[in-house]
Amino acid sequence: MDTELSAWLKSQLKDRHVKAYSVAVHAGIGVATVSDILNKGHIPRIDTLIRLAHYFHAPPEVVLRIAAGVPL
Repeated sequence: MDTELSAWLKSQLKDRHVKAYSVAVHAGIGVATVSDILNKGHIPRIDTLIRLAHYFHAPPEVVLRIAAGVPL
């Protein structure tokens, strides 16, 4: 199930040539959480979204809006 968040994360992984495992380790997020976002459309807790934002050098409010399905 693709959500806006999973599509965003997939594009970040592709554009930056990084693996989901690497993001999980370096962002301090569980590997299963990253997998669930990508494959099950899981929307994680706010602190996890902020960690993803920081890892990808994206404004946290942008990532939070993407996760909530709010237009940018």
